[in-house]
Amino acid sequence: MNKIVVPIDFTESTENALVYALSMANTNSDELILLYIIDDFNEQSAKSKMETLKDKVLKGYPGKVTLKILEGKINEQIGSFAEIVEATYIVMGIHKSSRLENLFGSKAIDVISKSKVPFIIVQNNTIYNGIKKIAMTIDLDKESIQVVKTASELASNFGAELILVAGDHTDSELKKKVTTNLRVAIDFLQKNNIKGSVKLLERKNFGDEFIQLCKNEGVQLIAVTYYTNTFQILSAKFVQNLLANDLTIPVLTLNSHAISKGNQYSFITI
Repeated sequence: MNKIVVPIDFTESTENALVYALSMANTNSDELILLYIIDDFNEQSAKSKMETLKDKVLKGYPGKVTLKILEGKINEQIGSFAEIVEATYIVMGIHKSSRLENLFGSKAIDVISKSKVPFIIVQNNTIYNGIKKIAMTIDLDKESIQVVKTASELASNFGAELILVAGDHTDSELKKKVTTNLRVAIDFLQKNNIKGSVKLLERKNFGDEFIQLCKNEGVQLIAVTYYTNTFQILSAKFVQNLLANDLTIPVLTLNSHAISKGNQYSFITI
């Protein structure tokens, strides 16, 4: 059973995120948890609005639906609540007119960094088209493959292919580091019977090349680890730009520091 937390602020963008979460949910077992952080609404008003939204979007959903209202700061409460209820994912909608976009614009990374639960970021115009191909970025740092475990679980659930995408380094030492990370990720996919492939892209225009690859391959989900201690191509800025990619592909991301254990690759085996 998956528990999917969907933060709500009663805008079109968060409603779209709820539709996306509903589309990816297993109706026989998954629980959808609508979360509202009280700011300018009183609790009674919020309850009424959430019931209306539930009836509008989730009418007929046979799985469990939970409505939760908390008081506090959005950037602190979302992650901590998701951890407490042992959520599988947080599906978050973003748009310029949304309160949440203020966080997932200039402060997106701040929200993600406070959570051990993976985020799936959905844009206002994102439409659920199934999940058959997931493109995951890999670079020099071992942290860059931390999202492989979560991406692999999704790939397994949906019978999807995982495309591992890395920069094509010419320096022998840098190439060795990327090759090691790719080997670890590929071994993990093989052990879990997940179809995978590798694509190497020119590093100078990696961001543009990556989005073009996603378009050419018909990718339905992007997976990327967020971590700050790097000056490589997969920086926090790179991740932040991906959240609002022009193809409106949803982005699966998580905080490397929140989940890593040990000095090697224990994060993909726990």
